[in-house]
Amino acid sequence: MTDKPRKPILLVDFDGVIHSYASGWRGADVIPDDPVDGAFQFLYCATSLFHVNVYSSRSSEPNGIEAMRQWFDYHAPKNPDAHLMTAHWWRTDLHFPREKPAAFLTIDDRCWCFEGAFPLPEDLLLFEPWNKRNRGDFQRCMVAPMAGDMVFIADETASVVVPRALIDRFVADPETRESR
Repeated sequence: MTDKPRKPILLVDFDGVIHSYASGWRGADVIPDDPVDGAFQFLYCATSLFHVNVYSSRSSEPNGIEAMRQWFDYHAPKNPDAHLMTAHWWRTDLHFPREKPAAFLTIDDRCWCFEGAFPLPEDLLLFEPWNKRNRGDFQRCMVAPMAGDMVFIADETASVVVPRALIDRFVADPETRESR
């Protein structure tokens, strides 16, 4: 009997990536905010290609994983596309490890992508996660549609993929956007 090939692990941070984290930290078992737009659609699709692990600093805290599961139980059925998804898919297809696993790829709102050269330490102090940046961080930029309701925004220094509904948070003047 041959073993089925294992899917690569995709590690997805919970706070600030799945859970909007608008209220900030309130405790390991207190998760008051709504989901980030597009989170459930993304996770549902990703489970077909990856062994999706949802991880947070709350994962190792007492009741942290249970709180995340309850948050999914409350919010996932309200997702506008829930009728297109397998019922309770998050209960079987998402995994909640207590310790951070070795992953093929990690999606996190608070990380610096290492490209082979180290940043200046003082530049790291200027870092802001996507949901804390001021509107208009991208001045002259290229905006390209992607699958679903996502768009790719890039300028000379940075790029980001966001739901179309959030484009105004990133692009200063919608009239001067360059589209391809």
